[in-house]
Amino acid sequence: MPKPHFQDPPPSALFAIKYSYVWLRTWREVIAQPSVKLVGFAAATFSNRSGHRVFPGLKLLMATTGYSKPTVIDALATMRYLGFVYRVESNRGATSHLADRYQLCTPRTLDHVPMLVDKEEPGFASLNPVAQRVAIRIGVAKRLGWSTETTRVVNSVDLWWLSQLTTTTHTNHTSHHSDRHDRHDAGASRQYDFSDEDDCFDYVYDHVPYLDPMEASTVEGMIAREAHPKAIVNSILAARRNSAA
Repeated sequence: MPKPHFQDPPPSALFAIKYSYVWLRTWREVIAQPSVKLVGFAAATFSNRSGHRVFPGLKLLMATTGYSKPTVIDALATMRYLGFVYRVESNRGATSHLADRYQLCTPRTLDHVPMLVDKEEPGFASLNPVAQRVAIRIGVAKRLGWSTETTRVVNSVDLWWLSQLTTTTHTNHTSHHSDRHDRHDAGASRQYDFSDEDDCFDYVYDHVPYLDPMEASTVEGMIAREAHPKAIVNSILAARRNSAA
């Protein structure tokens, strides 16, 4: 049976992260195949503090995890589909010796993600209907021996887009979202050292709510060109106003 095609979500459906440890805390609770979990943890170790510059390359991920090339490729595709990694730049090709560049991220809603609930023993019935379908589609329901007779997968429907129709977020997985609000409030009184790259990132993340991965990639490029963080904030906010007009 051929493997399902996983469609990547748009960057607007994702959140950039400020600290990679926040991503790791959420990724720890995602229920996925062993290869997907390990490739995710391995890729995260190659990122900087903000989850940027993830480009270890397939060969390095293969050596780090012990998995074959097809397995690593499938794992990354599953992670992109779930919304936990965004491919900023693709360098694949017969003549390219460069690695694809990724960025760690989290989806704006976790409703579609099979996750541990209150650290209890995982079960199919504990998942909402969308997460149940995703668990079947990514193969984890079968691996864990969950009974799925009551759920039917509709192959013609992309389950990512189904998940976007819901607006609720699991209350036991809101730590990375609440952290976003806490740090935004704290940014008003914090002192920043604009000669320090990490402080430049912090200033932008603290003053622009809910960056998506493409916006975060723009921030990274502007910081590399030594643009002032205040100018970066103004640029991102202006781009948002223009896109909304």
